[in-house]
Amino acid sequence: MGATGRHNILETLSIDFDGAAVQTRGISTFCSGRDWCISAATALHHSTEPLVWQDGDHWLALGRSYHDQVGAYLQPLEADWGFASPLLGPEPKVCIDMLEEFLAQPQPIWNVALLSGLSPELARRVSAVLSRKYRCMTREGISCQLASLDGGLDAFYARRSARMRSGLRRGQRKLAANDMVIDQMDSNGSVETLLNRVLDVEQYTWKKRAGQSVLLSPRYHAFYQAVLERASHRGALRAAFVQHKGTDVAYIFGAVLGDTYRGFQLGFHERFSHFGLGNQMQLAMISRLCDEGYHWYDLGMSMDYKQRWSDRNLELVTVVVVRHS
Repeated sequence: MGATGRHNILETLSIDFDGAAVQTRGISTFCSGRDWCISAATALHHSTEPLVWQDGDHWLALGRSYHDQVGAYLQPLEADWGFASPLLGPEPKVCIDMLEEFLAQPQPIWNVALLSGLSPELARRVSAVLSRKYRCMTREGISCQLASLDGGLDAFYARRSARMRSGLRRGQRKLAANDMVIDQMDSNGSVETLLNRVLDVEQYTWKKRAGQSVLLSPRYHAFYQAVLERASHRGALRAAFVQHKGTDVAYIFGAVLGDTYRGFQLGFHERFSHFGLGNQMQLAMISRLCDEGYHWYDLGMSMDYKQRWSDRNLELVTVVVVRHS
């Protein structure tokens, strides 16, 4: 087992890190892998010191920072939303043993550890072990919604309501009757081109009007650009547009890891909202993923409109560990 630090050391993380994320049960797979975590550590948490330990095919990945009230604290490499799990690997006991040994060291100094992105079972076991030495509190974390792609597109349709199936097929006919086509981007396409096209549409979305577009935030734009560059480099980028007479009017993009696609953002021109472009973007992506043999579509943070697309919830848990003074 060994520890590494500084941001440039993140670039040396091997593909085994992604493999450990894929093998870890009950976590957000993509958001615990290299593309998401390295991008978050460099674009969102650039003042933190990354600390990465490995024990065979198990990993511990944390960032160390400082707060005026609590002093030195530890958090996962991505802590804005809490999707990333800091513990990766197929055997929970190995992960917990590694974490326990790491926390017991005299260096690095820490007062609080925020362990978000854990499965409920792993959080229970972490808390049970660490509470023998530290004060531990378990908190409800973020939840995600997942759609099963098992059985392909026909099986996906069969799991939806008759009303939803009818609406999606009606929407496809409306697109065809109004000179609208789906344009799928290559899996290793130009990220600069993708984001330029996305931002051209974003100017006319309800999110822009409501001041809720994360893509227009310099901080989050830098984050997504970094994630997409990494995903494109390994052929994992997935993106599509609806075009009306050659002009983009809707977009969807995300990336894949293991058997799972993680959706990032979706948007459409408000003037064309009556065409159900958001639904058609989802359907176009699902159709592509089914053709490519993926098993899960991680729709991201739970929201009401995603319920009818999803088949199960992914509940994540945070364990707060406080070192006794």
